[in-house]
This record gives sequence, structure tokens and C-alpha cells, in this order.
Amino acid sequence: MSEQRGKARKACPAQVRNCLRLSSAGSLALLLLLAGCGQGKSPAGALAGNAGNENATSSRPGQRVTLGHVELPVGPDVLSSGLSGQGLAPDSSYQFTRVLVPYRSYDDPSTQRRYGSMTYEIKNLSSSDLNNFTLYAANNPPSDIGGTAYHSVTDVNNASITDPAVIRTLRPENGLPVNATSLQTDPMYADLQAFTPAEAGTILNAAKTAGVAGASETVLEYGWVARIEGGTSHVIPPNGLGQVTIAYSFPISSNIKNTRLSFEVALDAPVRITRGYGETTASAVNRAQAAGASQVALIGTDTDTAAGYTTLRLKYPKLYVGQDQPSLTLGSDGGQLKLGDATVTVPKGTVGSDTSFDLTTSASPPMTIPAPYTVVNTYNVSAAQPVDGLPLTVRLPHPAQDPT
Repeated sequence: MSEQRGKARKACPAQVRNCLRLSSAGSLALLLLLAGCGQGKSPAGALAGNAGNENATSSRPGQRVTLGHVELPVGPDVLSSGLSGQGLAPDSSYQFTRVLVPYRSYDDPSTQRRYGSMTYEIKNLSSSDLNNFTLYAANNPPSDIGGTAYHSVTDVNNASITDPAVIRTLRPENGLPVNATSLQTDPMYADLQAFTPAEAGTILNAAKTAGVAGASETVLEYGWVARIEGGTSHVIPPNGLGQVTIAYSFPISSNIKNTRLSFEVALDAPVRITRGYGETTASAVNRAQAAGASQVALIGTDTDTAAGYTTLRLKYPKLYVGQDQPSLTLGSDGGQLKLGDATVTVPKGTVGSDTSFDLTTSASPPMTIPAPYTVVNTYNVSAAQPVDGLPLTVRLPHPAQDPT
């Protein structure tokens, strides 16, 4: 763990920490670092829009509330019977009580990938609703490997895997049915979330302010969101039970068995559904309707929209540090960006009035970005806006993301 993270732990008295131990071959442990430890504050730190209300544990539209840091183990050796929960002090807000559905996997012959899922149960111990209880994947070097959120990975022989190239092949997914016989998304276990760069940055800044994020930490652009147990609502009522399914896939040949991931935990807003890899837009829209969502995030490079919902185009969410290539700030004379063997000329100019635009389609003349790179930046405008001074950042796909 980072030196800053270590200092945060030392600043917290033992009764304020929450450690959930699991019986497993790897002696995996779940550690919760509470926001506000050593600062005389409750574990629910305030974010933008919630300043001055340090005891808030429920989020309202437009607000995000950080709760702390968590490391969660996933894999066939994580046993439900070995999990014992404790309330969080001084202001109890939630508790991981048990593994609700043990790890299950399916080997897909067409992709040669293994799809694994595990579902945790969460209890809301507070007097307020937990709205969009969200796990944001986070990389905290040097303890998390290769720029990913994976703190540890073991193979079928329980030996550690430390090769970043192998660990980066892990791809977040929506959950599988309990007894999957084909590759399909189960709406009851589909909890994957994708985030914009700005949203990930907001959570990181809040976690640093609360003292639970390391100085070199990066919040990545994916995670999972909890729901009420057995249902579709993203609201867990006081004393109610919720569930969250962590799911991922990896090449069968990598022999990955158990993992442990690092997260920043926040109460998020508004309600969002994310279309997973290989899922249809219609399936995601059906899930959005059932959850009462207002947003649908679409991962991938297609041009679908989610009719009736705010559609977020997230071509390649950042799954590890290093996906972003050097950015270019456009000046009055434009500029050039070297992408692989291609040199992209970035023109100056003005984009017309629009609700949103990206520089590849709205610059004059439009830019051509060679595969497999993609533009990260999207801008919202209400009037004509000069291209001059806008940053251009391009991103490589994750090794398991289809660049086409």
C-alpha cells in the first residue's frame, strides 16, 4: 500500500476500522479504510454539492458521497461461511455480511474466455437510504499491479501472477446466471458501471480530501453498483439488504483463479445502467426501465442510442493506467499528434452550436484517428466554440476490447 494509505490506517483507532476476514486458500482479507479517519469526521465525507453535511450517507440527484476504500476478493476459494461483518464506527453506514452467491464461471468456446461472477450481500445499517452504492475500481501503486485495480492475482496452482500483460487481460463484465450454459447477461446480476474521465476524477479528488486515497492513486473508469437484494432498485433502505455482483472475464489460457481488487466506495447519482461487452442495447434499455434509470452508458464504438434515456458514449473506459496516450492542446496553428505509424494533423477552427461534440467529427476539417486509437474528449456547448485551446486525448483499447 502507499505511504499515505499507511498513514491513514495508523491515524484510525482500531475500533474505527472494519476488517472482514474470509476463509480461503489464499487467506484473502477484506479491508475497509474509512473516509474521515483521524480527522474527527464521520466515514461519509462530503463531496461537491454536499459540503457542510459530514454525516450524510444518502445521495440526492447531482450529488456523490464518498464512503471509503475497500479491497474485495473474488474467486472460487472465497467461502461464504468465512465472512463475518462488523458495523462501521463512528457512524455505521453499511456492512458486507456474506457472499450471497458463490463464484461461478463459464468458459466460452467462441471467445476462449472464462467469465466469472461473485455476488456479495450488503446491509444498510444507517437510518438513511443508500442510493447507488458504487464500487469504483482504483489503482494504488505500487501495491496494485500494472496500473490495474488488481491488488493480487493467483493461478490454478495458487501461485501469484505478477505479469502486468496477463493481469491487463482481465475485463469487467456484467454477471452470469448462476448455472450458465451459454454466454448471456443475467439482469439480476448485471451490475457493471462505466464512468466518464471527469466522474472518475471527482471521486479521486473526494477520496484524497477524505484521506483514504494514496498520493499516486488513480480512479479508473469502471466499477459495479449495488441493488436491493433480489430486486432491481438501486436504493437500499435503512436496515435493508442489498447485493452487488463483481464479474470479469479473462483468457482461459491465463489460468487465473483468485483475485483481489481495490475500490473507492461512493454513493453515486443519478441512476445509470451500463451496457456490457456483447450485450445488446435493447437488453440494457430493458434493465434501465426496471431500475428506474435516467442514463444508459454504452461501451463500444457503435453508434446506437438508448431511446428515452440520456445516452453516454464511452468507447473505451480506462481499465488500467497507461491506456491514455500523450494529449495535445490545440493552439492557434493547430498541431500534430503521432499515433503509432500515423501522424494526425489537428486543425484549428470553430465548432458550431451543438449539445455535444468530439474533435474528430466537429473540427474543421474533421480529423481522422487511425485504429485502434479513439478520442476520449467530448465537449458540451450551447454556442459556437473555438477549437483553439481544447485538449485532445486519445486512448488505446484495453487488450480485450474490440478496436473495431
